[in-house]
Amino acid sequence: MKNIFSALFFSLFGATALMTSCSDVPAPYEIMSPGNIELVGDGSKDNPYNVATAAMKQDGSTAWVQGYIVGVMETNVDPFSPNFAAPFNTESNLMIADSPEEQNKKNCIIVQLPVGDIRTALNLKAHADNLGKPVSLQGKLTAYFSSNGLKEVSAATFNGEEIGSGETPTDKDNPFGLDTSNPVESFKADFQEQPDFVQEENSNYNSNKNHNYELKGWKNVAFVGDRKWSGVVNKDNTKYIEASAHKGKEERYEIWFVSPAFKVDAVADKKVSFDCAGAYFNEKNSLKVFFLELVDGKMVQEEIAVEGMPASKDHEWVRGLSADIAKYSGKVGFIGFQYISYSASSTTYRLDNIQTGNGEGGEVVPPTPGEDKYTSNITLEGGQIISNTYFEKANIENKEYDVIKIGTSKKPGAWVTPNLQAGATSISFYCVAWKDKPTQLTLSIEGGGSFDNGEQTQKIEVAANEGATANAPYTFTLSDNDYKSFKLKGVTANTTIKFTTEGENNTRVIFLGINVK
Repeated sequence: MKNIFSALFFSLFGATALMTSCSDVPAPYEIMSPGNIELVGDGSKDNPYNVATAAMKQDGSTAWVQGYIVGVMETNVDPFSPNFAAPFNTESNLMIADSPEEQNKKNCIIVQLPVGDIRTALNLKAHADNLGKPVSLQGKLTAYFSSNGLKEVSAATFNGEEIGSGETPTDKDNPFGLDTSNPVESFKADFQEQPDFVQEENSNYNSNKNHNYELKGWKNVAFVGDRKWSGVVNKDNTKYIEASAHKGKEERYEIWFVSPAFKVDAVADKKVSFDCAGAYFNEKNSLKVFFLELVDGKMVQEEIAVEGMPASKDHEWVRGLSADIAKYSGKVGFIGFQYISYSASSTTYRLDNIQTGNGEGGEVVPPTPGEDKYTSNITLEGGQIISNTYFEKANIENKEYDVIKIGTSKKPGAWVTPNLQAGATSISFYCVAWKDKPTQLTLSIEGGGSFDNGEQTQKIEVAANEGATANAPYTFTLSDNDYKSFKLKGVTANTTIKFTTEGENNTRVIFLGINVK
């Protein structure tokens, strides 16, 4: 922990120049605090940032950070609150600091703990005795709970032990680090071990994402690019894993989810079944199933053709898809799901209920979106929040629906749809303005294409609604005048549509039933 001790030394004595009197003090670093105090580390595993440096460098980069475990941000209270003393009630995060005695949130960073070995080993709810102990973690330096944070944690060093991999395997013969020494006779992954949904502070998202998802015995491999499969927990507590290259920094992504080693002969009907859904399909992108085995220490892969894989209907789950493994009788192997996608035209794929044995026979389950005219057929929380956007509920004709509200009483709001499907020809939705405050809503097409009249922008009148008042859930009675529809042309896989009340005196609009066809 020499980096932590160096940081404490600097802090105690207010040093403003390089300390060279001790041979184990690290060399000077480029990052400087506002007070011109030297901070510590270069973000590598061998020379991690201290907490003060990590707090200065919240730029989305991936780095190692070293600190002491000092508490948690409790999410079982409203509002969420830091807790620096046992008992602890939250297992999904930690707070670390440069001093084991720290109790000021401003001097901490909050660490998101992914489901799996890292959370199991480090969380204070189960291990209150971890309080005050040093830990090193690798993750993404970015805000968490509106504070300095470390998210998407992929590896840790604690009590002298390595937890998680943190890096893509480099053995060219066995790139996933497969091990056949302890094969199982069956396996199942239904992802239900993920914690139930928690509405995070200052977040309007209707799902929790467990980035770099971990499941004991399974491998989640970022083979090309820096992304892995993410665990997803929706507000209704449906749980699955998801891969997406949307807005990725890399041009191409290849991500694998690989089962434990298993004995093919132990699977009675020689099938592996799973559920799958997709969205924003593009012919360049794919999800394929492979049988993997080790032959003389070298990984060999063979694709298994699976009939009925989703290819056109967004968000529609296909249940009980089946991969036939009969030809591999007598072998020990692995099932690998290979996701390939390009960030410029990303397709999202989801997996659930992966298991040895036959499933439900390719049953198609219509998506929750699009059930009727007030339900959207795009994922609302999958869009981009620009400003003052809230995902809420409204009751219409004795049924509850998801809605989006943009704007506050004094400030405009803006929200951008997820990428539209290439070739889409129309968008329709319902919208209302706040009670007694009619206004205008501006739609802007970005990323390619136009409205049918060739313009990229449309401004529409939005009528006030008596039910748009107070707090959600609202109760609306909608009329035909609240329905808006536009034809589109030239839509690409990069096309999005921005909804905004910028420039208006009345700034609140609620919309729902967004359907893109």
